[in-house]
Amino acid sequence: MKRILLLTAFCCTAVFASSEDKPVVVAINSAVNPLLTKEFVFQTIDTLKKAVSPRPLEVKFLELPQLEQDVKSRKADLFLVTSNFIKKFQTEGAKDLTVAASPFSKDPNRSEASLFIVKADRDDLKKISDLKGARVSAGRPTAFGMYIAGMGEIAREGFNPNTFFSVSRFHGLDRDNIIRDVLNGDSDVGILRICYLEDAINRKILKDSDVKFINLIEDGKHVCKRSTALYPNWTLASMPSLDAGLTSKITVALINQPRTKLGNYWQVGSDFSELDKLQELLKIGTYEKVTKLSIRRFLLDNVHYFFFAFCILGMLLSYSYFLSRAVGKRTRQLKEALLREKFLNQETKTAQERMMALQRAGVVGQVSGLLAHELNQPLGSLNLYARSLIRAADLQKLTNEKLIEVLDEIRKEAVKASEIVQRVRSYAKGEKSERADIFLAEFSRQVLNDYSKHSSSTIKPKLEVFAEPLISANRLEIELVLINLVRNAQQSLKTLDVKHPFIEVSVGEEQGDAVLIVQDNGDISEEKIKNLSEPMSSAKKEGLGLGLAIVKAIVENHAGSISFQKSELGGLKVMVRIPILKTENKNEKK
Repeated sequence: MKRILLLTAFCCTAVFASSEDKPVVVAINSAVNPLLTKEFVFQTIDTLKKAVSPRPLEVKFLELPQLEQDVKSRKADLFLVTSNFIKKFQTEGAKDLTVAASPFSKDPNRSEASLFIVKADRDDLKKISDLKGARVSAGRPTAFGMYIAGMGEIAREGFNPNTFFSVSRFHGLDRDNIIRDVLNGDSDVGILRICYLEDAINRKILKDSDVKFINLIEDGKHVCKRSTALYPNWTLASMPSLDAGLTSKITVALINQPRTKLGNYWQVGSDFSELDKLQELLKIGTYEKVTKLSIRRFLLDNVHYFFFAFCILGMLLSYSYFLSRAVGKRTRQLKEALLREKFLNQETKTAQERMMALQRAGVVGQVSGLLAHELNQPLGSLNLYARSLIRAADLQKLTNEKLIEVLDEIRKEAVKASEIVQRVRSYAKGEKSERADIFLAEFSRQVLNDYSKHSSSTIKPKLEVFAEPLISANRLEIELVLINLVRNAQQSLKTLDVKHPFIEVSVGEEQGDAVLIVQDNGDISEEKIKNLSEPMSSAKKEGLGLGLAIVKAIVENHAGSISFQKSELGGLKVMVRIPILKTENKNEKK
């Protein structure tokens, strides 16, 4: 008997000792700022350490998803979160102990809220109803101040919060990105936690004049701007894993904790009615579970109707199965016949398309492309001279000398146009083009300057010169190569709608070749790069796909080569190599 008593006493001592050694775990939401300061949070941790002594205190700073998992799996004994979080887990045994009081609000029961911000120049957005169908940026779908409180205000206006916004972007704790989305125009409206705007202004993320506020409420109950009703402040809660004596000791210790320099302190929450109304309105927290139970009850009460419907559905599916088998058999027979016919048609079509591609690439592309490009300048000049004669005649300032002078210029431009036609005809017939010595870098600079003056594109290429190679080439053809590559890059960037488009043209020398590179910061797949050498390849729906075929033919005519690869800038990089006569080293950027 004495041995049994000693054994019992030993076991009780062991159990008591193990419970004394087990740490009390407190989980703190990482988004605790800016309503609660770091000083207040760490002061609270020190108070908890003393209150739970001699048991150790384990502190975890967790983001909301992980914090929810820890509470569900009973890995936390205490947690510091928003009041909405406590209400959500009441059925799990969560119990609020104290509510934080701050100098920003006169009532800790009325302290948490959301603020709707839009860009200051959005005159079309003035009230909540104007936001329907807009794009929104917020924290998380489960974040109280940065989303849920705002959704409650939308529901009070009679709208369905789940379908109110067309696009929703969530940034988690990267709250500055919510403001940046609004200022950059990536979102129409941002939902901020109360006091975060003022904190961002103090940190010079934005100025107060950069944004305006939707549904702004000014009643003196809170220092910071808000667009929604006010709810209880941050709350410290416990789980059933702590006994009543320890929770009482913790509550007393927190209430007696001295105020911080900014005036933060703990007190017992007395009114969660606004939070109950919000959860009922949005069908979240406790009301979400009630709704699920109601659906389950409905299914149980009407199970016989569902069984009858299931039997009918089974009969229909059986009939459909046997019918589909009969139809499938006949369909397979027809498919086999169609495949044989399709194969023959495909062979014929492939041959025809190949022939058409060669014709279009060889004739239409080179002749019409060269002719249209070269004739553009003299025809423009002719039009300008003709208009100046008409204007001088209208103003009665047309003298014989002026008339002779302008007519002589018109004659020169007409001769130039005629020479261009002759050159293009010679090129189309395959006759050898006249060539001259060209300093490629200086020539490229002149071509790009002239092209930029007449081009309607706002994307201007940047020239980088690393050497001044001298080549023997036809000026018209090399100009056509460069303009084709730059124009293709401009059109590609415009089609992709790149925010900050950039085209770089560089001239250098490598292994005895002059190297001309045109690259951009668009986006192109490896598959498209492989197909670019084909004559009919084009990224534009309306294009013939002949631009690169012309370029390739001209480069090969000059004993050169052209290659395509992924650019370090992100888009396409086209490298043209032509044998050089001489090189002058340079290192300049323009």
